Amino acid sequence: GMITCSGKLVVEEPKVNFVAKLPSSTIGTFAQDVKITVELTSASCNVTWLRDSKSISEGEKYSFQVDGTHRTLIIKNAMLEDVAEYTCVAENVKTFTELELEGQDEKLEVNSSEMKTDI
Repeated sequence: GMITCSGKLVVEEPKVNFVAKLPSSTIGTFAQDVKITVELTSASCNVTWLRDSKSISEGEKYSFQVDGTHRTLIIKNAMLEDVAEYTCVAENVKTFTELELEGQDEKLEVNSSEMKTDI
């Protein structure tokens, strides 16, 4: 029953770990898809992705890719509201990255310089 299962889990030695952790920050491009990838020591491990500590589910905004030991979170059409801390949790280890977006500020600067020339 349950008791033997939990006993086995405790004995089971190598827990999964990250071969490649997330960088402290990930720079994406505004209105483009952003990919955040980790590499695990085990190909069979499931991971959970969190955005600011809340779990993410696949849908219009996010998709998940599994490729051998790699796990990728894809943030589709990244917008300012997607700027957050993203965490990947595997078993008892986790790694996180701070998403930053480029491109939006440049557009704003272009607009403001056009306005200046009009005046």
